[in-house]
Amino acid sequence: MSIVVPKVSIMEVSPPRVGEDWPSLVRGEVYLDLETLPMNARREWAKVRQDDVVFLVSVKLRDKEMNGDGEDYATSLGVRYVRSAVIAQVLDEEGRALRPGQEELDGRYLVPRRRTLRLFLDAKQWKEDNALAVAGKIEDVYDSINIVVRRKSEVFYRRVEVTLGK
Repeated sequence: MSIVVPKVSIMEVSPPRVGEDWPSLVRGEVYLDLETLPMNARREWAKVRQDDVVFLVSVKLRDKEMNGDGEDYATSLGVRYVRSAVIAQVLDEEGRALRPGQEELDGRYLVPRRRTLRLFLDAKQWKEDNALAVAGKIEDVYDSINIVVRRKSEVFYRRVEVTLGK
């Protein structure tokens, strides 16, 4: 399941821990406008919870047709960057935090119109992207992200991501 977003805002970059080269925390925020989605998609996005993994994708379509001259499939579709993030917090339309276990008590979960996701971004990858953007070799990756993709929540994937990050 995916949704088009305006951009990812970087809200906080914490200094590195002792002996590390990358920030200890990179926190971002993305705004989801669910109003134009069909009801079943809105219900699916209402199931997004803390610690779910989402993928941030930058897609830019080209003007001319490509003949497939040695180009991989993702590039031919216009996919430029894919980054992962972990949801730190889900906010409702008024900016109030949604907590697990409130679903039955609170109507804010049923059919949302807007959501804000606070994300923990991959700090190592953010440092690499930022260094290349400052050097002028690439554009700002996080400003160019225009799609958020959500997978069904799987504990296995989260464990693999945590293991690879350490």
